[in-house]
Amino acid sequence: MSSSFSMRLMLMSVLIEAAVFMVTEVRADENIGVASLIRNYVNGVLPTRTFEINVGESVIRDEIVKTGSDSQAKIVFTDSTNLAVGPNSIVKLDTFVAAQPGNYSQATLNVLKGAFRFTTGHSEKPAYEVHTPVATIGVRGTIYELFVEPRQTTINMLEGRVRACVKADKYRESESRRPRCCDVDARDRNKKAILNPEGCVLTNSSGPEMDCSTAGFCDTEQYAAGLPLEFPLLLPLLPLPPAICAAAGCFEQNTPRPPLPVSP
Repeated sequence: MSSSFSMRLMLMSVLIEAAVFMVTEVRADENIGVASLIRNYVNGVLPTRTFEINVGESVIRDEIVKTGSDSQAKIVFTDSTNLAVGPNSIVKLDTFVAAQPGNYSQATLNVLKGAFRFTTGHSEKPAYEVHTPVATIGVRGTIYELFVEPRQTTINMLEGRVRACVKADKYRESESRRPRCCDVDARDRNKKAILNPEGCVLTNSSGPEMDCSTAGFCDTEQYAAGLPLEFPLLLPLLPLPPAICAAAGCFEQNTPRPPLPVSP
């Protein structure tokens, strides 16, 4: 056997091992949704690497999503929850425990800074919990905008309600004696909550609004197709019109919703 042939065999073996390792690494991570819209440069961060997120790519559990000053992203999770991420924002897709396909028993987002719009999907509403540096937000079926700074979290309710509490280790009772928790309901006059270490206050004063100038990031609800995202070529076989959102794993509100896969 010639030395050059042996070297080719060795190189092929190394490449095969690397490919198997990469497949194993990807499968070890849990696909939890898809980036349906991307504007400019959006980063994904994992313990082992940092990469650019493109339209149609899966997002996975424990991934950190970071947007730049002129960037936006929209993520559609497998339970059809929509998360619009504004410029200069950071969110970690933390704990996602599937109850069944297209449904979570637990879903936790850690929002570090920035602007977001959150629209719930078909998981049970108590499954979702959102953490910011100073607050914890429990979802009760809703659409709301979230503005996160290091020492203050602002909530604008658009639909439904949430219960928001200042974290116990951040809360200090001041002379104003603000409550630690607020129930924010879109049907009430006070549809905005401001949380900081002094407590929580409800108000109807005007505040920041999510920048939805780029069409589709906030004003269009999208649904997960209910198929594993690693098999996007199967979507044309479904009785669906072509996906408008450019990602094989989601489709627009006005198109028929395919049945979710049934567990054996």
